[in-house]
Amino acid sequence: MNGEIIGNNSSDAPGQKDLDGKDVPKLEVSQRNYGDMSQDEHQRALDNFNEKVEKAYDAIVNPLVAYINSHARDPKDRIKMLFDYLTADNKVYDMGAGTTLDGEMAIAKTYSLPGQEHEGFKYPQNTKYPAILNDVGNCSTYSEAFKDIADNLNIPCIRVNGRTSMEHAWNAVYLDGEVIFIDVAYAIMNRRFQDKNNYFFKSMDELVRAGGSRTIDKSSMEELFKFVQKHKELNSPKIEIHNRTDTPLKIEIHGSTDVPPRISLEHRGDKPSINVKKKG
Repeated sequence: MNGEIIGNNSSDAPGQKDLDGKDVPKLEVSQRNYGDMSQDEHQRALDNFNEKVEKAYDAIVNPLVAYINSHARDPKDRIKMLFDYLTADNKVYDMGAGTTLDGEMAIAKTYSLPGQEHEGFKYPQNTKYPAILNDVGNCSTYSEAFKDIADNLNIPCIRVNGRTSMEHAWNAVYLDGEVIFIDVAYAIMNRRFQDKNNYFFKSMDELVRAGGSRTIDKSSMEELFKFVQKHKELNSPKIEIHNRTDTPLKIEIHGSTDVPPRISLEHRGDKPSINVKKKG
């Protein structure tokens, strides 16, 4: 059986969505060579291969998520445990086909499912799978894996695309009202020369100081802005006013603990008004 899988950055089953509400596309089979199989037979074989890959991935990731959730003290600790897992000594950075002369990513390398090397199907480097199943990958591999597992840990996370000396990808998380960056790939690439934590929980300026020039693509910057706005709204306090004629006026504040410290109530006739005084 001959075949090759091609696809986008993620490769889950169709109809699934990530935490940002985006569709997660399914890997597709190339049309180049079906051997002695019909197209329908080839698609069934591909579906079977995809199922094997998902089961193998989940068999590693699900226990990892359970372990982190049971041992981490807080969200930052969960993120650190994930970072340490993905930057462990057994994880390898593989440029694969490398880059073109202008620093653009070349065609992605592909990998076999361990123990299934006889299969004609492979998954591409720019998916989450090689980082977990093969312990190898490039910046796309590791940023996709980090985001997927962060999603499973309920950590708001996004992939960031940009440039260093070449096309590059890393991650941003939203925690305690601010965006912090994590670069798993640079941590792996530079761990012989630098503390890998130089690329954990850093601002953009700190990443530049650690690893040189770095910019975010315009489209990725727009996505990052939407990501921040979404989570600011989710974490902002909400004030609900319950005013029944037979009970005292009740004010409830839901959400963030960072709420205005003084809320005063004034009655003018039968219409109450609320004055909110901020800190300072």
